[in-house]
Amino acid sequence: MVRQVARHRAVPKCVGQVRARPCVGSQPQCRRRPDAHPVAGHAGPRRGRVVNIGSAAATTDFGTQLVYAVSKAGLERFTTGLAAELAGTGVAANCVRVDEALRSEALAAMIGETADPPGTGASPEEFGEAVRWLVDQPTSFTGRVLTFGDLRDLAALATHEGVV
Repeated sequence: MVRQVARHRAVPKCVGQVRARPCVGSQPQCRRRPDAHPVAGHAGPRRGRVVNIGSAAATTDFGTQLVYAVSKAGLERFTTGLAAELAGTGVAANCVRVDEALRSEALAAMIGETADPPGTGASPEEFGEAVRWLVDQPTSFTGRVLTFGDLRDLAALATHEGVV
């Protein structure tokens, strides 16, 4: 199968499945030409940010939630690998590891309303502000796995120092 790209050159098409495995850029039809890689057409001259949301489960014992913990550890490694792949393209990739409970309706339902007294845990708005600070950084700030606490401290320090 062949498709036409913007420069009107025929390139092999990633068909999504090869031998019942998803195509992730390592399949033969993706290796033939650099611009046939799934990310190549999206990175181009654009600027962008990828922010993955991790969990403390990636580095700590998380009880019987093995699959969840392994997926979060994999997400962190994926982020650093993606940052290396996209180096110099104007796209930054970082991961924020949530290392504390965020106050939310879901948390209240899990642990009960009385177990979450006001003032404990960060609000979703605080988390959003910290992630927003990360998105506002230059694209050279890439390939990092930061805990929410670290990110909040960096944002506060930058604001205090007048960097942001």
